[in-house]
Amino acid sequence: MAQTGILVSINGEVAGVLAISDPLKPGAQEVISILKSMKIRSIMVTGDNWGTANSIAREVGIEDVIAEAKP
Repeated sequence: MAQTGILVSINGEVAGVLAISDPLKPGAQEVISILKSMKIRSIMVTGDNWGTANSIAREVGIEDVIAEAKP
């Protein structure tokens, strides 16, 4: 689901769990679709983990992903 889990603790005891995510940029899916119609292949390169990267890529229509990339 492209979310990062955060554990919250109080005095060393788990008190809660949060799940956060960055929203997609408006129009990202449309841009990828336009590029595909122009026969341009998009590749997503990210430092995010494979699960997050693949989830986002599927959402926008990108088929080629390189995740956990170093700067």
